Amino acid sequence: MKLREKLKEIIPKINLENIIEDHDPYGSDKDGPCDAEDNIKDNTEGIEEKTNHGVLGFLGKHRIAIAIIALFFLKCSYGPVQAYIHTTKATKLHLQQRDYPHAEAEYKKAIGFDPQIHSAHNNLGLLYYEQGKLDLAEMEYKGEIALNPKCSMAYFNLGLLYIGLKDYKRAEQNLKISSSLNPDYAPAQSYLSNVYSLTGRTDDAGMQFSIAKKLEGGAKQR
Repeated sequence: MKLREKLKEIIPKINLENIIEDHDPYGSDKDGPCDAEDNIKDNTEGIEEKTNHGVLGFLGKHRIAIAIIALFFLKCSYGPVQAYIHTTKATKLHLQQRDYPHAEAEYKKAIGFDPQIHSAHNNLGLLYYEQGKLDLAEMEYKGEIALNPKCSMAYFNLGLLYIGLKDYKRAEQNLKISSSLNPDYAPAQSYLSNVYSLTGRTDDAGMQFSIAKKLEGGAKQR
């Protein structure tokens, strides 16, 4: 008995023609086997068409989300830029023109645009110090240090403030930190020498004074 007949007896409900018939690797249709080259070409054209329209389609579909993201980044950059502009203006009013009221207003605008801005706090503290508003100056210097722990000038200015208050212990602490952050800054070394002298530490004062003089001499040579 032929194999086909035996299979019909064992599995009578299955269409054996579909099982035994060789499968065309390129597929088939009503008119006969597909042309592999045409099939690949059609698929490639479809991919190219999807690629061409994919980006534009994505942008069109998500235009609202993209606009929101763009506005977010614009807002994020707007604050720091405005803060820098107002800080620059305030510094000119403060240090060149000694226009304290307008300089203070500009520093505060800068901080309003970007509370994390560094130089505005230190400079505003200096402005208050020059006007004798020591409590406000101390607050701004500490605010600067909180934002920028490596700002040597904030420690230096805070040290000078404590000398004025005759709080020599805290003056020494802050001047030492300032000197460690910027060892080449002669004024910090010089004022630290003054603190040693005021507290009766003459040997330390003399040694510190020598360091300051060497730094000043080196600065003049440069």
